[in-house]
Formats: sequence, C-alpha cells, structure tokens
Amino acid sequence: MRKGKQQPVAGFAETSLMLAMERRDRNTKVHCERVKRLSTIIGTSMNLGSTDAYVLQAAAALHDLGKIKIPDSILFKPSQLDQSEWTTMRTHAASGAEMVEFSKIEHAESIAKIIRHHHEHLDGSGYPDGLDGRNIPLLSRIIAVADSYDAISMHRHYSGATSHARALEIMRSESGTKLDPEVLDVFEDVINSGFNVHT
Repeated sequence: MRKGKQQPVAGFAETSLMLAMERRDRNTKVHCERVKRLSTIIGTSMNLGSTDAYVLQAAAALHDLGKIKIPDSILFKPSQLDQSEWTTMRTHAASGAEMVEFSKIEHAESIAKIIRHHHEHLDGSGYPDGLDGRNIPLLSRIIAVADSYDAISMHRHYSGATSHARALEIMRSESGTKLDPEVLDVFEDVINSGFNVHT
C-alpha cells in the first residue's frame, strides 16, 4: 500500500455518532479513543495509504458504536456476562456497522465493513461471520490488536487492571488464533521503540 498522509476523523456525521456514543456510555467512548490512537500508530508503522489510514481511524473511533443498542442490564452489568448476555453483546459489531453504513460519513461502506469484522479471529472462531485468516480485512485485524490490548489492560468492574507485561503475554498466547501475528509484531515493535501506550 502506498504511504500517504493520514486524514483525521472529522465531519458532522462522525462527530454526531461519537457524541451519541459518549452520551450512552462515556467509558465506551474513551475506550474507542484509545483504540483509535493505538490503531493509528500501528497503521502508520505499516505505511498505510491515505484512504486506508482515514478508514482505519474512523472505524477504530466508532468500532463499539453498536453498543448503543445493547440493553443497560448487559452493557452496565457489574459482573461477567453469562452466555445469553454475551450472545446479545456480540451483536454490537454488526449493529455498529449498519449504523455507519447508512450514515453520511465519507467512505461509510468501507468503514462499516471494518467495524463489522473487528471481532473476527484468524482461526475462524470470531463473529459475526466466522471469517478466517486473510479473509478478515487488514484494517479489522489492526483494530483487533489495539482493541484486545486496551480491553485486557483496562480496569473493569469485576476485575482489576491487567499489567502491561501480562496483557502482552495474553496477546502472544492468542497470536495466530485470535490475533494476526504480523500486526501484533508491529504493535510490539512500536511499544519497544518507546511509544507510550498509556498517554
């Protein structure tokens, strides 16, 4: 892919969707901002072209938009979800993609596709479509790494925050099954180069 300048996520449509997400659950919005930052630095290191860089940033910023449609009893549950609740929670990827696809965001169709597939796993065990390997869009695989790191390391109601070292250990154990090894290697190279994942 040709390297180019990264375009910021901007515009009334994007801002409106992010505001709606913040009003529903500020923690989700803050998580999306962190995932956007991590995804952007991975994308920069992989020399994405300008359009791909824009789509990546927008999709990362809105990847959990579909949680707006998740019931309060599940979204704000102070303990781990049961199987039925997880089934409902997993609808957020497809729901968020649909919301973006019918919005007026530039490159909406491409952004929606990346959001839909950010929970697919390399071994085909992810959702919503069970895609595997290279059938999962690269930008979705990038977001999956950034999302996994933040989800593992962030503090939750039912468990404390996981250390940086432990988060990486867990992610390495998922390399090749859940996460793309090449993207994970880039992420670790960024960290080892002195990038502060916590700012």
